[in-house]
Amino acid sequence: MLKRICSIAAFCAAFMFTSLAQAQTGPDALNHAGQLRTLSQRVPKLYFQKALDLNAGQARRALATAVDAFDRHLQALDGIAMTPSMRKSYVKTATLWAECRSLLSAPPDKSGAAKLSYLADELMIATGKLAFLLESDAIGSNARLIDLSMRQSMLAQRLAKVYLARRLLGSSGASLVDLEQAHSEFKTALHELTSAPENTQKTRDALSLAVAQWIFFEQAIKEADKGERQLALNVSTTSERIGESMGDVVASYEAATRAAAKAEGAQKTPATTAVAQRAKAR
Repeated sequence: MLKRICSIAAFCAAFMFTSLAQAQTGPDALNHAGQLRTLSQRVPKLYFQKALDLNAGQARRALATAVDAFDRHLQALDGIAMTPSMRKSYVKTATLWAECRSLLSAPPDKSGAAKLSYLADELMIATGKLAFLLESDAIGSNARLIDLSMRQSMLAQRLAKVYLARRLLGSSGASLVDLEQAHSEFKTALHELTSAPENTQKTRDALSLAVAQWIFFEQAIKEADKGERQLALNVSTTSERIGESMGDVVASYEAATRAAAKAEGAQKTPATTAVAQRAKAR
């Protein structure tokens, strides 16, 4: 267990603080990988939510949609050019997902839930490595903030997944160390995002919604081992809303990057035109 916790800790630290610039891939590929990273935690969270009978009907429908989304993003990535390292990570992701998928199709029980919880952590590491390898300068000047925002979506789902695993399986389902680690990372990154000088008013508005949801979410997480049903419902619903808010934050950063690129291109155009005219005159 200690070895596994250390492995997860090393993974999280590496992807939170390392500058990522490995392959020349487009933003679509990076988005697919980021979505897989989030879904690696959202899928088991919804499975546990259904097993705990927390808005079970809604959780069942959301789970089916999330499974289809994972299949779709995985298939989309299969069509891009990959380095050998990328392909290895992709195959690892696909293999782990196939194992998870087989568990999702069976009636929920504690044995299957325990195995799913373990596989989901391995899937998180595999999808995170894939995202790491696909990261490039293609996103633009806000690459770090975009990646950080996408990781926040994953961390919100991970916090809820670990919380609900403990509710369903007890202390053997997930450790408090896992819970505290994800909690600390989310809180630190949220502060970094809200204080980023690159933020626009639109970004700040989206972040303020995430912060408001985080207040309720954090309170429930801090009382992880209390039995109140409402706390579990708060964790389930606010993790979804935080994910939606972080999606708006990512979209805002991407829009700002596109606007900056367009402005830079407009500034270069007159000079380029002048050079072309001089060349023509010769």
